[in-house]
Amino acid sequence: MAGKRRKNSKKKIFNSLISTVLIIILAIIAYFTEPWQYFENDKANISSAVEVDPTQLAVYYIDVGQADSILIKLPTGENVLIDAGCENDAENDEIEEYLNFIEAQGVETIDYLFLSHPHFDHIGAADDVIREFEIENIVLPDCDPLLWNNGSRSNVLDAMEEKNYTYDTCEAGTIYNVGGAEFTVLGPVGDLDDVDDTNDYSTVIRMVYGDTSFMFTGDATKEVEEDVIEKWGAEKLKCDVLKVGHHGSSSSSCKEFLEAVEPSLAIISCGKDNSYGHPTKAVLSRLSENTSATVLRTDELGTIVLMSDGKTISRVTVTE
Repeated sequence: MAGKRRKNSKKKIFNSLISTVLIIILAIIAYFTEPWQYFENDKANISSAVEVDPTQLAVYYIDVGQADSILIKLPTGENVLIDAGCENDAENDEIEEYLNFIEAQGVETIDYLFLSHPHFDHIGAADDVIREFEIENIVLPDCDPLLWNNGSRSNVLDAMEEKNYTYDTCEAGTIYNVGGAEFTVLGPVGDLDDVDDTNDYSTVIRMVYGDTSFMFTGDATKEVEEDVIEKWGAEKLKCDVLKVGHHGSSSSSCKEFLEAVEPSLAIISCGKDNSYGHPTKAVLSRLSENTSATVLRTDELGTIVLMSDGKTISRVTVTE
C-alpha cells in the first residue's frame, strides 16, 4: 500500500508540473499575440484608415461614443467636419485616437468646420481639432461667444485665437458650395435672444450632392424642427439620409419632421449602454411608424461610412 501511495504522489507532482508548464506557455503566447484584442470592446477602435472610393463623396459618422462628429470628404479634395464632440469622461488618449482617425483618412486641411451648438458632446475635441489641423473656415451659430469656452474642458475661442482664426455666424438660408456639394443652413430660424435650451441653437444643415441628400441636425429640438418646417416647407426638407437629432432623444425627431424629411437611412450617433437611454423607444417607434428608413447606430456598428456617387448611396463596411 505504501508503494502505491508513493506512485500516486509522484503522479500528482508530475501532473502539477505539467499544468504549471502549460500555464506558463499559454501566458507567453498571450503576451505576444494579445488575443483579447479580438473580443468586443466598449470603446471602438477608430484609429485606422477606411478604404473608400476616392471618386465619390464619403460621409463618416464617427463613433465618438455619446457624442457627435461627422467628417465629409469630397472627391475634389475638400474636407468638411460637422461637430467635434467627445464623451464627458473622455481621456486624452481617446481624443488622440479621434484625431488620428481623421488624419488617417488623409485629412490635413479642414475647409469648413461647422459646430452645431456649444455642448461638450459636440465641441469637446474642437479645440484639439483647431490646433491639430489647418482650418479654412469656421462656422458657428449666433449665440453668446462665452459659451464656446468651457473652462478647462474645451476652449474653442482660445484655440482660434492661438492660430489667429476668426469665425462666421451662420444664418438660415446661407448656402456654402464645397467641392460640388451644396450645404444649406435651414435652422435655427427666428429670434435666438431668449433661448433657454442651448440645444435650440443647433445648426440644421442639408447637404445635396448630385441627386443625393443628407440632413445634419445636431441636437435640434422639436421646436427647432417645427420652425424649420414652417420656414421652408416640407418639400425642401426631403433627404435620403437623416442624422437623427440629439442621439435619439425623445426631445427631437417629431412626427411632422420625420414625415417631411422622409429618409431612407437614419443614422443615430450614441454611446453603448449610455445612461440617457438613447436612442429612446419613442424615437425608434416614430422612425418606424413615420418613415421607411433603415436605422443604423454607432453604438451597435461603430463608425458608419456612407458613399455617394451623386446618384446612389452605399455603405462601406468598416473593419476594426
